[in-house]
Amino acid sequence: MIGDLPAGTGSATIRDSRITDYQGSGVVVLNSGSEATLLRNIITGQKSISTDGIEFVEATGRVEQNTVSDNSCREPDAGCGTDFFTEFQHAGILANTGVVVTKNRLVGNQLGIYAFGTMETSHNTLIDNEYFGMALQDGEFTAYKDSIRGGGGGVAVVASAVDTTARLNRVRITEVSGEPIQKFECCGFTATVTTEP
Repeated sequence: MIGDLPAGTGSATIRDSRITDYQGSGVVVLNSGSEATLLRNIITGQKSISTDGIEFVEATGRVEQNTVSDNSCREPDAGCGTDFFTEFQHAGILANTGVVVTKNRLVGNQLGIYAFGTMETSHNTLIDNEYFGMALQDGEFTAYKDSIRGGGGGVAVVASAVDTTARLNRVRITEVSGEPIQKFECCGFTATVTTEP
């Protein structure tokens, strides 16, 4: 864990490491003022308990060229499901404003990337993630040349606390069993998606 809530900051660079057998999350970066760079790591969740691979909560940093897999909700964890307003989801990478997410490989997670705030993703490869390759919630997002293949759906754009916009620029979505792009809106807020080939 890097930093702490409600007080405490930290910084770290984690590179070329293999992170497995964790409980909760493989890497957690917490609190405004904390920052981390994660480069070329292999982060693999457990098959028996609920996990997230990488979590940024109010912190900033860069996540690049990592392989993150097998993070999901496991029994008997209650309250997990596909409803973004009433249930929980686990992700390979969970990140917020100020985090750069690029050139990662996300395989077999519940959500590949779960993003909040104002964020850009680029050149990520997302394969066979159970619910969606990416979920973009409550903010302004740009995805550039990300590739999503297989799994339940491509991109979920979720508005639950603010109007949300997502610009998908040359994002490739193939072989998903559900909708390539799906909007979820609640509480009077709107989700808007624009696509550029």
